[in-house]
Amino acid sequence: MKKIYNALLLVSFLFLGTVTMVSCNNSGQKDQGSNAEDTEKTTVNFDTKVQDFDSSWKERLQKLDESIAQWDSSAKTYKGSLQDRMEKHIKKAKEERDSLKEKLGSLQDQTEDGWDDFKHGVRNQYSEAVESMKKVGEEIRK
Repeated sequence: MKKIYNALLLVSFLFLGTVTMVSCNNSGQKDQGSNAEDTEKTTVNFDTKVQDFDSSWKERLQKLDESIAQWDSSAKTYKGSLQDRMEKHIKKAKEERDSLKEKLGSLQDQTEDGWDDFKHGVRNQYSEAVESMKKVGEEIRK
């Protein structure tokens, strides 16, 4: 009788161990699936960020292009050193705008790890272009 009891105890122990292992394994698979879903959500969220960023910067670039074109047209109506100074700042603004467009051209190549640095670089480049445009206006007021 004792042998039967020990055998049943051993079988029960093995059965419980197997159930526990299967349960843990299934739980791990759910976690892996969850991690895959989280990664997919993160990717989708990052892709959305990139698209939103791209849209907003296309609008800003268009406005910057319009401002440059207006100042360029205005500069042609002035003569002498004022026109030269204005054209110098307009040329610099165009160069900065072109550099900004080049930077934004690499938008789709950006990763989530480098995203903040990329955004910071774009904003700085844009600020420099805007600053050059302000200098054109300051030349007129002198």
